[in-house]
Amino acid sequence: MTAAALTLIWSSGSLAAENPTPLELLQEQETVLGELESAQGALHPDLVTPLQAMVDLLREQSEFERAAELQEQMLEVMQANAGEQSPDWIPSLKEMVAGRANSGATDGVDDLLRGLRILNAAQHDYPELIRTIELEAHWLMTEGAGTTGEQRVKSFLRAQQVLANQYALLIGEFFDKNDPMIIPWMYHATLNNYQLGEMIMFLCAFDDYSRRRLEAQIPGVYYYTVKLGNLDWIRDIGEHYSAVDDLEGQAMAKIYEADFVLRASRSEAFELYENARELLREAGVPEERIGLYFSRPQLIPTSRFYPTLEEAIGKQEADIAAWSPEQQGAAHVGTFRAWNESVPAVAMPVSDHVFWDSSSNYYQVIVELNISSAGRVSAVGVIDMEPEDEEFQRYVRRAVLSKRFRPAMVEGRGQSLRDVQMRVLIPRTEG
Repeated sequence: MTAAALTLIWSSGSLAAENPTPLELLQEQETVLGELESAQGALHPDLVTPLQAMVDLLREQSEFERAAELQEQMLEVMQANAGEQSPDWIPSLKEMVAGRANSGATDGVDDLLRGLRILNAAQHDYPELIRTIELEAHWLMTEGAGTTGEQRVKSFLRAQQVLANQYALLIGEFFDKNDPMIIPWMYHATLNNYQLGEMIMFLCAFDDYSRRRLEAQIPGVYYYTVKLGNLDWIRDIGEHYSAVDDLEGQAMAKIYEADFVLRASRSEAFELYENARELLREAGVPEERIGLYFSRPQLIPTSRFYPTLEEAIGKQEADIAAWSPEQQGAAHVGTFRAWNESVPAVAMPVSDHVFWDSSSNYYQVIVELNISSAGRVSAVGVIDMEPEDEEFQRYVRRAVLSKRFRPAMVEGRGQSLRDVQMRVLIPRTEG
């Protein structure tokens, strides 16, 4: 008996009964499932449809445990038919990921995300495939990172390999380098490479145990330098805007390139900032808007690439408005969300594609710091902290000292700032 015939039987029965109860609907789907299993076997792909219907009905009745059991059966069917997967299964897989992530049951989420990747690859949906790979990496760096410091570092390194290999390979293989769609992806790859360098520098500088731990995972890590080699991606972004005669886009690419260069070379970075200002003027951007943007110290690198100055200013202003010190009139630079307690020097990864609830329970630390004319941080003091733990306080101060700012600039010259406040949020992790 075909799935179509069974669906017709189910539909006829449903129409015969006026206002069927949820139990009756569930029984009808169980009948369809049983007939399909008998006729076509326990792993036939047609079983996915009645199984999903039963999961939905059970959830409506708050029978979550049984719904989870049927989801496991549905996943077995999907995995057994990897070569025949249907795009109609994507919502079900996403629902499984969200259900497990939101319940804290992280086991198996990696496999589910890989299943999504296989589905998108089979459909030749390359933009969605790249987004799914980015989500795999995001999962490894956040909810799937583990609870111990060693687990988190290993997870970060696994995520970095995903982005440096699969993610970057697909961008280069399936998209022209002048395709505007890939600009956020290229920036994301550059940012992740930079963060790997931040993690290595922070842990290697902190203590011998951390250095040995990283040595075991990346041979020669003590001498490892992240070449800001992925700066090629940022330069490709600039070339894209040059090819389409977008002066403002070229300027923004130079600003972000300078942000990545600043830690290694102040003179080169400031030359790039000046080039960017000239391009903005040529593009007709008002001088007062250029001055406003550069007059504010900016924690770098930023989490996203903004192709226009107004978008970048909008992000600055949103960050400033999101938090302000209790002390009236105190200068502040907004909020830094740390990755986790193990490496608070690294920023929390950001994804535009997450469809599950992420952690939002944080330790809060209010610090005061000085920012030099080259964007270096010094004189970090803790004003308020939860929890009040001296060792943790030292760890956070060390993390803040390792950060870098694009300094406030007036007429191209960096300005030193004293007693600037910043809020640091660090996710609370069970375990």
